[in-house]
Formats: sequence, C-alpha cells, structure tokens
Amino acid sequence: MKKILPLALLLIIVSSIYYQFVFQGKVPLPADTLVGAYFPWLDYKWGYTVGVPVKNALTSDAFSTFFVWKKIIVDSFRAGIIPLWNHSSFSGTPLFATFHSTVFNPANLFLFLPLHGWSFYIFLSSLAAALSMYIFLGNYIKHPLAKAIGALIFAFSGPMTTWAEFGTAVWAAAILPLLLHFVRLSLSEGHWKQMIMLPLLTAWFIFSGHVQLLTYAAVIIPLFGILTIRQEKHFDKRRLVHVAFSLLLGVGIGAVQLLPTQEFFSRSIRGEEKYAQTFNFGLSPLVESVRLIAADIFGHPARGNHYSPVSYHEYSSYLGALTIPLILYLLLSGKLASTSKFFLAFFLSSLILAFENPLSKLIFSLPLPLLTYSSASRLFFITGFSGGFLAAQAIEKISHAKNDFGRLAVSVLYPALFILLFLASVHTIHRAVSLKNGLVYLGLLAFFIVSSAVLRRKRALLIFSILVLFSLDLGRYFNNYNTFVKRELVFPSTPIIEWLRDRPGTFRIARENTALLPPNTWGYYGLESIEGYDPLYSQDYARFFHVVNGKVSTDAVSRYALLERINKKFLDALNVKYVLAVNPKPGESDSGTLYEIKQSTFKEVYRNGRVSVWENPEVLSRAYFIDRLIASPTKKTTFEIIHSDDFDPRTEAVLTEKIDPFTTGESKVISIDEKNNKVRLAVSSEKGGFLVLADSFDPGWKAKINGQKTAIYQVNGALMGISVPSGESEIVFSYLPDSFITGAVISLLSLVFLPVLLIFSRWLSTPPGRGNQYENC
Repeated sequence: MKKILPLALLLIIVSSIYYQFVFQGKVPLPADTLVGAYFPWLDYKWGYTVGVPVKNALTSDAFSTFFVWKKIIVDSFRAGIIPLWNHSSFSGTPLFATFHSTVFNPANLFLFLPLHGWSFYIFLSSLAAALSMYIFLGNYIKHPLAKAIGALIFAFSGPMTTWAEFGTAVWAAAILPLLLHFVRLSLSEGHWKQMIMLPLLTAWFIFSGHVQLLTYAAVIIPLFGILTIRQEKHFDKRRLVHVAFSLLLGVGIGAVQLLPTQEFFSRSIRGEEKYAQTFNFGLSPLVESVRLIAADIFGHPARGNHYSPVSYHEYSSYLGALTIPLILYLLLSGKLASTSKFFLAFFLSSLILAFENPLSKLIFSLPLPLLTYSSASRLFFITGFSGGFLAAQAIEKISHAKNDFGRLAVSVLYPALFILLFLASVHTIHRAVSLKNGLVYLGLLAFFIVSSAVLRRKRALLIFSILVLFSLDLGRYFNNYNTFVKRELVFPSTPIIEWLRDRPGTFRIARENTALLPPNTWGYYGLESIEGYDPLYSQDYARFFHVVNGKVSTDAVSRYALLERINKKFLDALNVKYVLAVNPKPGESDSGTLYEIKQSTFKEVYRNGRVSVWENPEVLSRAYFIDRLIASPTKKTTFEIIHSDDFDPRTEAVLTEKIDPFTTGESKVISIDEKNNKVRLAVSSEKGGFLVLADSFDPGWKAKINGQKTAIYQVNGALMGISVPSGESEIVFSYLPDSFITGAVISLLSLVFLPVLLIFSRWLSTPPGRGNQYENC
C-alpha cells in the first residue's frame, strides 16, 4: 500500500493538471487557432458571439502536422496498409520515413480508442513521463514525495510542456528514464526480466520520433553505464557485453524506421535549409536564463503581452520556481554522491550548450548531423531531466536534515535577487508586465521560505507543501500555455470543404492566400495539394516548387512550399483543378494572386462566405502523355530548362537519364486509382509513348506495366515518368522503398534474436541472495 499511494497521488496530480480533459472532456489540441484564425472556418462563429477566440497560435504544428498525420496513419492501418506515403502534401511525400510521424510508436494504439483517442494519447504521454521518472528515481531516492516532485519537474518543465500537444517529444522523453533504470538494473543485477526490457525500450525510443532526444540518449546511456559499473562493487563483466548487445538489438529492431529515415534525410531539405542558423542555432540569449525560475517574466503569448525577441515555444527552459533553489540547497549541503555529480554535469552542460556563449556558438556552427542541424533549445529536455533528479535529491536531504534553514534561505535568496535585478533592468515600456508576472514567482519563493521556517520541525508536512507548490506552479505553467477545446472544434467541416470532397476524380487544390487552410490540414479531409509544410521533404521537389513560383531553383530551400503566383502551365501539369481564394472585404483590393487568377482562364465555380473556389478548365489528368523529351546532362541544367519561358510541362519533359526515342501517336489515360501506397492506371497508346505521373519522385517507387517491371524516370527534376508500350496497358506504381525492406528484414531478425537474448539473460541472472552494492546516492 505504501508503494501504491505515491503513484496514486502522482496520477491524481497529473489528472488535475489535465483537468480540462479528464473532468470536462475537452481535447488537448489548439484547434481554436484552426477555426478561429483561418478560412473557411473563420466565416462561422462556432457557438461564440464574435468567433472562436485564439489562445496560443504558437502550437499550430500540433493540428497542422502531427494530428493530420495521426489521422492518415490510423486510417491506413484500419485499411490494413502500412502508411509509407502521404498523398496529401507536396504532390506526395514519404510519411513513414519522416521519423517524427512515429508510425510504429506503440502509443499509437491509444489513437484507435473510439472516443478521445488523441486526448488519451497526449495525456498518457505526460503521465508516462512522470511515472517513468518516478521509477528511475526509486533507484537512488527513498522518500516517495521526493520522487514525485522530481517526476513532476521532468514531466511538466520547459519543452515537456510547450511540446506536450505535439505527441512526439514527450513520448520519447518518457522512455529515457526507464531505459536508464533498466541499464542500471541489468548491469548491477543481471536479471533476465530486466535485460529483456532494454531492446524493447530502445526500439520504442526510436519509434517515438524525436531525433534530438535520440542523439542525446546516445551520449547519456553509455556514460551512465560507465557510472553504474564504477559504483558496482561486484561487477560481472559479462553483463556489460550483454547490455551492449541488448541495446544494439533494440537499434536493430528500430532499423525498419532508421534506414528509411536515413535514406530520405540524405535527399531532403534538412541538411541544406538554414532554419536553425536563421534563429542563431536556437541558442538562448543569456538574459533568457531568468526563464529557468520565472517562465512568464517576459510576458506570455496566450496573454498577448510576450515581448521577448525569441520564441516562448522554442526557448522555454522553465523548471518550476523552486527547482533552482533546491539545486542550490543540494550544492550547499556538502559532498555530492557520484550519481548527483553525474546529473549535475549534464545539467550544467545542457545549460552551457543551450545558452549563447563562445563555446556553444562554436559547436553549433559546425555541421554536426543530428545535433547542430536543429535548435540548441532542444537541450532543455535534458535540463529538465537532470534538474528533476537533482531537485528530488535535494528533497531527500531536506527530509533528513536538521537546522538547515540557513541553507534554505540562502538557496532562495540568490534566485530572488536574480529576478529583482532583472525587473530593475527592464525597459519601462515592459516593466508593468514583467513586474506583474515576476511577483508570482517571488511569491512562490517567499511562500517556500516561510513554509520552511514554520514547518522546520515537521519535515513530512514541509515536503508535502513543496509538492503542492510544484503541482500548482507547473500546472499553472502547463495550462497557461496549452489549449483544450471542445470536440466540436476539432476539424469541423464547412460547405466549402464538403463541396471539394464531393468533386469526382483525382485532383489537387492550391490556395491563393495563406489565411486559407493552413498547410497540411487539407489532408485531414482527404484532399491533396501541391503545397505543404514539413522540416523533412524532398529537396528536389523544393527546388522544383521554386520554379513553379517563378523563382530560381537555386534559391534557399525552406520547410514551406507555398503557392505565391499563378504559373498556369505548371498548375495544369500538376493536376491543380481548384484554387481557393479569400475575397476582399468591400473597399479592399484583390491580392496579387487573386488578380492573376481573374486574369487567367480560371472560372469561379463556388462561393461560400468570403471563400471562393476557382476551377482550372485546362487542368491535366494526374497522369498524361507528353510529345517531346529533352535530354539534360545534370539536375541543375534540368531546373534551368524548365525555368525557361519556352518550356511547357504539359507537352514536354526533361530527363537526365538516357531513354530510347519514341514516336508520338494517339495516347490516353483511361482511368486512375490512387490509394494508400499505390497508383493504378489504365492507358491506351497507339504507338507507345512517355507517360508523366505528376507525383513527387522518390526512389522508393516501383512500377510495373502489365505485370512486368519497368524503370521510373525523374521528370523535370521532381516528378515521375515511364516509357509505355503500344496498345492497352495496366500500370501499377507501388511505393515500397528498398530501405524499408532492408530495415524490416533487420528488425525481424532482431526480433528473432530476442529468445536467444532471453536464454542468455537467464544464464547471467544473479544468484539468489546476491544484490547490488551501491553507495548511498
């Protein structure tokens, strides 16, 4: 019962933080931004007097990317298909290989629940993080409330709160403490039940889809293993080999994800885009370090008063108002145990690397894959993890210490002075906001020190009061930032959307205005577009899309592909049948793109509210025959050719590969069936010809004509094409990358080795009566 009560208390606290879901049935998704800021939903009030109020637009990726992907993934699995390809954005793009789509994350099972699947998926990620940290802390800390406090800090501090509704990073972070827990037990005790967990958790970590945390874990786990070995007085060296093999076996199980991602990464925009550099590699200015103890001292985006030049979402390092004081108390309490030194080293290292200084700038200016290609602020996940451990260690010391009020007072004094000095330096324009919010954190510090004085002889009550303070503080931080909405606001339909969904045939849409359908959201409704947003999509398609927008292909690539002009010949060739437009208010002028639409042959065919739909009467089928092939020596030359005014993608195609010449004759596409990872075509050609499929090229696509394999050519630098024989043919394009097949084979073989690992684990199990001998941590 003593073991169950703290876990029950932790469940109650996490549930109370998620009270809007648990008790009110709301959905943890910022869908208020979708329906309250974008057309076509903006034409409706959705039960509100003046429209849906938007709380926090910074988390829009949650609904525009992750939620849409989960919808596609769940629908695909229900159809018995592995969701390898996403037809909805970028004229088609890999889905499985993007890594952060987390197709094989075991937690996806919660998404299949008939009601509140997404809500449980998000809620349980925070709960799993808290429970995982609680279990790990149990290796070193006895006091149950100390473990609960450390678990709350880890589960709700910094990016664990600001990334909570994305559904990737928190699940990945939740695995890390459990992995370390079983590494420790496997090295110290070697029980088969402990060792068998290592490959399974490692694979889950990989399938959770956060590459930065995976990178950090690759450093933390080996170093933690070395620490554990040094602490163990009776170490069996065979266990080290076994643990290393178990972790590698987990990597092998995850190969089905790792290999496609590695292959796709090499062809994606990620290695070339300058996103991280644009934001100074995500390095936080030193002045932002005050956020460690005062999250909202620069204001808050949900209140509309955030004035810092850096993003609240990306740079949030908050640990709770009391965590830094507790760590200072720990440092003032005498000699640290080796485990505490280990986590202190990671705590300080994460801060040094995450905040701007000469060393961090030097490191992040280097081209280090998986590390410096992303924001340095991701290191705050490690700050929260190590900070939670150190704070729990401090609480453990407080529970046993006597006459330590002086140390507690000093540990609170320095953070309080830091806040006061910051408030004194704030410009008068912003001082009212900072003072109002700063007083909250000063109040928490004051309450802590007063409680320490009043309850100095009642340590159990003092620690419980600290737990309550952390629960209120971190709960406030979480709910101030994250949005919970009524279920009716989660991707509701509108007449415009229904009209588009009712149109027959295969076609794509585009938008003349970014105030319409945020990127990728059309995928929720089964619509397809040439546009999209993703930090990982084909670099070739990005350069091709530059040409569509009238730019030079060599311009810098970005994670957005947004239509900026009406390049009619390319829209025809890309199967863009409808373009959505926002009509100006009375007295306003048309946008430049809407003006181009009206000057072209597009016809307005439907209007509802301020949104109109313009039909392209010359749109080509998704697949079409061309009249002329143009040879190009290089890809660079290809983009130069298609950029020229003389080139017409509706009748011409540029290839870098050699192909036998063909004669033109009457050819037509009879039918198209595009579903999941396949495209089926029925065609007829009098003399044979060259067929363009206006889908994004990927080497994972394979093609068969009448059951016989045929080569797929990269057309115009970014699309697909094949040579078609004369007569009637059935053509099947199938997406099944070799990297996925190879990875799947490695994963299956790794799973086959699990029984071998089980046998070996039982052989290595510690004899009865022999336990681990750890120093007092």
